[in-house]
Amino acid sequence: MEKMTIIIPVHEINFEYLNKAVESIPSNKKYTIAFVGPISVIEELNMKDFNTKANINLIVNTGDTDFCSQINYAVSKCTTKYFSILEMDDTYTPIWFNNFNKYLPHYDDVSVFLPLIKMVKYDNPDVVSLGNELSWSNAFVDENGFINSECLESYYDFMFSGAIFNTNDFIEYGGLKKSLMIASTYEFFLRMAYNSKKIFTIPKIGYIHTFGNPESYTMKTASSIQQKHGEWLIKLAQEEKYFKEDRNKKFEEE
Repeated sequence: MEKMTIIIPVHEINFEYLNKAVESIPSNKKYTIAFVGPISVIEELNMKDFNTKANINLIVNTGDTDFCSQINYAVSKCTTKYFSILEMDDTYTPIWFNNFNKYLPHYDDVSVFLPLIKMVKYDNPDVVSLGNELSWSNAFVDENGFINSECLESYYDFMFSGAIFNTNDFIEYGGLKKSLMIASTYEFFLRMAYNSKKIFTIPKIGYIHTFGNPESYTMKTASSIQQKHGEWLIKLAQEEKYFKEDRNKKFEEE
C-alpha cells in the first residue's frame, strides 16, 4: 500500500462536513491527513479529536487562503510520493484507494490519477451526473482513460479534487496558478499534458463531489466572476499552459 497525504483546505469550520470527509479516508497510519488553513481555523482543529488512526498534520497558512495558495503551500510541506485533495464537503468512496493501489504498479509513469466522480447537489443527495467519464469515451479520447491536449482543448471541465497526484511532478511543473481563478485547475491539466505528463482516469467511482453549496470557496469565487471574465479565463488558460510560473495576467473590461 502506497503512503499518501490527503490535503483538506479549510477556510472555515464545519465539523459536520469535516467528520464525513475524514471518515471517508482509510483509518491507517500510511495515510496522513493534512489540514491547511489560517491560524484561527487550525487552532480550532487542534482542539478536535477525529476518530481515525491516520496521522493528522495541521498546517498553518499565514499567506493567501484561496484554493490555489492553500494547495500549493500544503504540497510544499508534503513528504509522501503521492497526495490527494479532499474538499471539506466531499467524500471518497470506499474503493478509491484500493483501486489506486491496484492500478499503480501498471501505471507508475502516470502523474495524475483521476477518479470517476459522482456529482450530488448539496441539498439533495441523489446522483445528478458523473464527472470525468468522458475520458473513457471512444469518440473523445485516442486511448481509453488517458486525457491529452486534444481532449482538453475540446472540454475543460475535468474534476481536480479527489485526484491523486505525483508530488514531485506537481511541484516541478509549477502547481496551481492563483491568477487563473476558476480556470486554474483546467490550466494545470493543460500544462501537464503539454509537458507530456500522463493523466489517467481509473474507471471506478472514487469520489463524491457536492456542488452548489453557497458557502464553498468555489461557489463564492464563481459568483464573483462575470461571464466575459470567465470566458477570458478559459481562453487565457489555453495560452498560459506553456509557462510554469504564474504570469498574473489581468482581465480588463472592453
